[in-house]
Amino acid sequence: EGQEILFRHLLGKDPSGLDRALVETVGDEDYGKWRLRMKGVADTLQGLCVEKAFTSLERYFIFRGCRINTMTLNLIQEGFHDITWNFIGTSEEIKSVPEFDPTAHPASYCNDNGYTGYQAKIEIMRPERTDETGTHQDADTTWVTLGNVTTGNITITNNTETDGYVLGSDERASAEHGTRQCTGSWTMFFESVDLYNIFLKGLECKLRFVFESPVGKIIRIVFPCVKLGGDSPAIESAAGINLNLTFQAKYQPAIENDPYSDTDVV
Repeated sequence: EGQEILFRHLLGKDPSGLDRALVETVGDEDYGKWRLRMKGVADTLQGLCVEKAFTSLERYFIFRGCRINTMTLNLIQEGFHDITWNFIGTSEEIKSVPEFDPTAHPASYCNDNGYTGYQAKIEIMRPERTDETGTHQDADTTWVTLGNVTTGNITITNNTETDGYVLGSDERASAEHGTRQCTGSWTMFFESVDLYNIFLKGLECKLRFVFESPVGKIIRIVFPCVKLGGDSPAIESAAGINLNLTFQAKYQPAIENDPYSDTDVV
């Protein structure tokens, strides 16, 4: 909660040219909500200004022209789902007074916590396929929730390219986003070879991570086209057998009537 600005700077502008787009299609599950899409090369927003304050020493580190290079989101069974942001800035300055007026810009804190706040789940749309018995299976038309997932993570990296600091200066020559990569993984109990077969056959599928709070707040991170990877099931202990799967998103070309196409993450 409270990280909308960071997500918008991570993802860039919607392909329509907007920062985000309001879904106005009746019947769409996101109707009335904001949707933000991004492509492999983002049209990014203006850089952020970040301040680290050490009030007891009266020293304030000001980082200007910051771009978000990496976001890592970890899903855990109990406690807080943690999110880590990695920045690269163009300049740094140490001041004895704060850059921001704390009265005009008061600190804001999240109202939800990891125990009573957002609950996470992973959903998939499987492609047309043949199962291990040779039976044909049609492609899913609705999202299917993966059961018994124990952990998971998402990493979105903008691969920011920088020329480093200019000689005799405290500023970088540039800090531009490179080719974006969207990867992640999850661990689940091994109860079926269905997903493993999708991985073995090199099929593409859709994947999304859903975060929902008891008061109806929903955040969905959708990867319209992913390739699965992972390890074969291992006999590890008497407690059970886990299946470790990874994914890497790729660009999904435009498809008629598909709100998740023409992008690589929504």
